[in-house]
Amino acid sequence: LQFIMEACPPLEKESFLTLVKFLKETKRNAQKYHALYTRAEGKAWGADADVPPMDKEWFETLHASAMSRTDALLHELKKQKDEGVKESTRRAMEELVQHYGKTGQLTEAFKQFNRGMREYCTQMRHIINMYTSWLEMAVLLFEWHRVTPLISQSERAIQEAEEAENQANAPGGRLNRNQYDQVEASRKTNKLLIGTSRSKLHAIVGLSSIESKNYKQACERFLQVEADHLSDPWILAPFDIARYGSLCALATLERSEMKAKCLDSKFRKILETEPMLVEALTCFTRSQFTRFFQLINSIQDAMLLDPYFSSHVTRIYEMIKKRALAQYLAPFAVADLATMATVFGLTTDEV
Repeated sequence: LQFIMEACPPLEKESFLTLVKFLKETKRNAQKYHALYTRAEGKAWGADADVPPMDKEWFETLHASAMSRTDALLHELKKQKDEGVKESTRRAMEELVQHYGKTGQLTEAFKQFNRGMREYCTQMRHIINMYTSWLEMAVLLFEWHRVTPLISQSERAIQEAEEAENQANAPGGRLNRNQYDQVEASRKTNKLLIGTSRSKLHAIVGLSSIESKNYKQACERFLQVEADHLSDPWILAPFDIARYGSLCALATLERSEMKAKCLDSKFRKILETEPMLVEALTCFTRSQFTRFFQLINSIQDAMLLDPYFSSHVTRIYEMIKKRALAQYLAPFAVADLATMATVFGLTTDEV
């Protein structure tokens, strides 16, 4: 909502009202609430009758509560560090990170990871969860230069967890019923953690690849995300993955690859969160370009309001258009520009 306020002036007031309502309902980010009203003071719509006045009492109460909670968590962290119990210190740091995240203090949350949280992680699942949270925070802050080194560390941690899990599941001695149930429950928990972390990592690498304009790699990563492994809520929803993956695929994949990797693969489950994209990809593979462009043009405005994709919309849509033109012309020795204009929904000059 904040990105839309900054990127699209006609929607600025509506985004402001929606965000203020959200902040009041969640009762978390007092600083953001105050900053919004400071911004609104300089706007022509800031004095409109339907813009509620700032609730100063609510803000001061919530802000004081958040500061008090911060002080208590910092005191607890210092206490646990002084006592030297690693697991207790890790939990204290984790609680502080969660508090900073909920109250919108993302930079402070990010700093906690840089203050040696890794050395307090005593189990593999703690290490994996820490790297995933660290990456999420870097993405929310658009700190892309920090994302790349964290990706390699996270991939290594997940790989080590998989190897350890495979060794633990190797045939061993006989187990009684209780032992078997405990081992099986642990195996399922670890398998879910590894699968969820890997899918989230694929999505984050996809975002990072978009930022670096490596759309082919972004496509390959998004196509490996599994719908069942995305928690809700998260920084991306399944329909975000469907849109990013589909548009990057249309810009970089051959028609035969698109059918195999998008429509006839596990990615289909994510695609079905946006049925229009299934139809668009099908139209592209069948060279039904009139309908195809109607469909992808219908989401272009929404993509321009996406904080991670907005600056890439023009480039990717041009890549898709050129690929479609090449595919259309491939079977012909001669083509008529007027006919092509009708097929692609363009003027003859645009063709």
